[in-house]
Amino acid sequence: MHGMGFARFGQRGRFQSGTTKTKMKKSLLTTIVAAFAVVHTASAVTIQSVAVDTSGYPGDITFDEFAYPSPGNSVSIPVLPGVSLTYDNLVLVQSNNDSNGAPPFPQQSGNYLSVTAGGTATFSFDDPGNKSFGFQWGSVDSYNTITFSGSEGAFVFTGSDILNPANGLQLSGGSAFVTFTGVFDTVTLTSSANSFEIDNVKVPDGGMTVAMLGLAMGGIAAVRRRMAMSA
Repeated sequence: MHGMGFARFGQRGRFQSGTTKTKMKKSLLTTIVAAFAVVHTASAVTIQSVAVDTSGYPGDITFDEFAYPSPGNSVSIPVLPGVSLTYDNLVLVQSNNDSNGAPPFPQQSGNYLSVTAGGTATFSFDDPGNKSFGFQWGSVDSYNTITFSGSEGAFVFTGSDILNPANGLQLSGGSAFVTFTGVFDTVTLTSSANSFEIDNVKVPDGGMTVAMLGLAMGGIAAVRRRMAMSA
């Protein structure tokens, strides 16, 4: 009787151990899938923040050392290691307030980039990974368009996504420092009318890939520890 009871207990114990390991394996798989789902979700380009009426966030790229493009020509120049800027003859670098644009910082002087009607300016990145892109968006207009393109597709935003109303106000409440995050390798600025003005561009790596993979690895390690303890 004791021997039979011990045998039944042993069989039951092995059955429970197998069930536990099966659950642990399922938990491990769920952790991996969930972690990479989070990484994929983070890939979409989104508006991270909008700071209205800033007096001047520091930027990695300013336009004080830039010159006007030659009439009729396109310009492509490196602006940071791994980052280049290409723009056509309908894009100006200027400091004044005229029909071609208004300074993004109304109370400050200095050059800024102005994309006039039909113009295109594109920032290109050698690294296609997760990153952030911030800049001072001057006198935001509904017809200003910014497009982020990369392995996850194209994500398009207009001035109406930033301010309501986006009516080109050149006074208090009309400008903002805007930060986007996601996966992209080009950022293209266009405008169907005068003008899309920017300055103080900030392009640090968002670091989301490392953070999300770190989360995934941490979850996997925790599941493995639980499996080892139950063995």
